[in-house]
Amino acid sequence: MNNLDTLPIDVLKLICSNLTHKSILLLNKISIVFNEFIKTNLRSLLIENLSKITRLTLSSYTIKQLLYLYKIPRYNRIIAAHGFSFFIMKNNQVYGCGSNESGKLLGPGSYGYGLVEPSPYDMINVPKLIPNLNDVVQIETMFERSLMLMKDGTLHVFVFNMETLNSQIKPHLRNIIYITTSINQSLALTNNGQVYVFGYNGNGQLGLGDKLGNSTIIVPYELQDDLTISYATLYRTLTREMFDNNYDEYQRVVKILIKRMYGSSDGELYEATIKTPILNPYLSDIVDISTGMTHTLALTNNGQVYVFGSNEYGQLGLGDHDDRYIPVILPHFTNIINIAVGNYSSLILTTDDHLYGFGSNYFGQLGLGGNKSKNVPTLIQHLHNIIDISLRYEHVLVLDDKGQVYAFGKIGHDTNLYVPTLICKIDNIIDISVGANHSLLLTADGFVYGFGCNNNDELGLGTDEYYHDICDDDKCDPYAMRIIPNFNIFM
Repeated sequence: MNNLDTLPIDVLKLICSNLTHKSILLLNKISIVFNEFIKTNLRSLLIENLSKITRLTLSSYTIKQLLYLYKIPRYNRIIAAHGFSFFIMKNNQVYGCGSNESGKLLGPGSYGYGLVEPSPYDMINVPKLIPNLNDVVQIETMFERSLMLMKDGTLHVFVFNMETLNSQIKPHLRNIIYITTSINQSLALTNNGQVYVFGYNGNGQLGLGDKLGNSTIIVPYELQDDLTISYATLYRTLTREMFDNNYDEYQRVVKILIKRMYGSSDGELYEATIKTPILNPYLSDIVDISTGMTHTLALTNNGQVYVFGSNEYGQLGLGDHDDRYIPVILPHFTNIINIAVGNYSSLILTTDDHLYGFGSNYFGQLGLGGNKSKNVPTLIQHLHNIIDISLRYEHVLVLDDKGQVYAFGKIGHDTNLYVPTLICKIDNIIDISVGANHSLLLTADGFVYGFGCNNNDELGLGTDEYYHDICDDDKCDPYAMRIIPNFNIFM
């Protein structure tokens, strides 16, 4: 008997409501009264505790499933991108290394988000602080675009070209809790489960019901002199919203206008880019989002997944190859807790610790032992106690609860792994991130390991040494990984 055992039940409940699940389980061991109390109330305490960090509907979850949810990380602190890397520090500042071509990594000094006037083509070979960029909780990046989610729920979008770097807070985007981006499109999840979409929609990957965008059609400059002012003005301001999103009527009018201008109405008659973020009207109660080259998955709070966009390789998992422009539920699954999308493939993780893959498998990125694509979710064997998955392009990393990392798909330039293969024997890995040609691992004590290409200094090693493949003839060398020297995310 100790002092804890003398406390009234209502006080025990109040204490537990302010503890982490680990503290609750610890008290269960040191107090007789707590032990009895927790035996009866553990499930409800875990649900209350989890409700603070997830929007999943937890009423049907078992204690084992609830404890499993605590293992799933929400935000990556390490971000492997296309030739460069970002690191979100303990204080939510950002460091970067790798290619700084056109300021895409650290930005020209004149724009305020970079080092002091770096060359547009500098290689940053060790992680360096990006000044004036604070309170960052998530970064998603792909080629010319980086999205940064701030602690206040606002979204910064960095877009670069060969001359300039532009940074802006996307209009109307507030209360954002999660973001995802691909080469062409981006999605942002709000704290009430709605989803903003913007970018390219040519394959229906924004889930708006068609392949259209909301951009104004622009009259070619050389033709404007041939039109009356009123006619040119009408054409320049013609959008599908003017027709209540009625595609048939919109297309009919556009064809008439184009025929009068060009003498023909053949060809692509729609603009497929959403330039201003809009809410997807078909998605609600969403807790996670992931988008690839031409398709998107959205996880609901009851463990189901919406799929939409291109289905050329079966990446929607619906048993066919028909595209979907409106989000549809992936059948037969109601216990999904994590999703990941690559170029043309998808992964889903369930509460019973099963990982399923579907879509393109050309490089073995489904981990099924061959390279045949699948148009329905197919169980990936020999993986257990999974706590995180990272899928980018055709390369997959899987982290288990022992801190071990498995890989499959296109590893490096010349090696494909067709089954999950243990590649890392480093202890206590807690975070994984796959880039275009390199990957990063974060340990519980804050050290970062990298492997893969380093020709842009994206591994941050302070050397141009080119670490290529960690695997040779399907035999993986865990020692090919290199730790970033003199760098710790938690310091």
